[in-house]
Amino acid sequence: MYQNKADEARKEAEGYKPIRINIVKLDEEYTTNIVKLCLTESEERKKQKVDEFKSITR
Repeated sequence: MYQNKADEARKEAEGYKPIRINIVKLDEEYTTNIVKLCLTESEERKKQKVDEFKSITR
């Protein structure tokens, strides 16, 4: 009886593996996109600060 329940649980857990893999991939993509977005925003802020500095020093 316990062996049957353990086998059923194992089979059910195996069914979740593709979902876990997909979640990991989505998380990696999300992290990559956030990093790119932050980099873009940082570059824009840097450009604005450089422009401000140039206008002040003229």
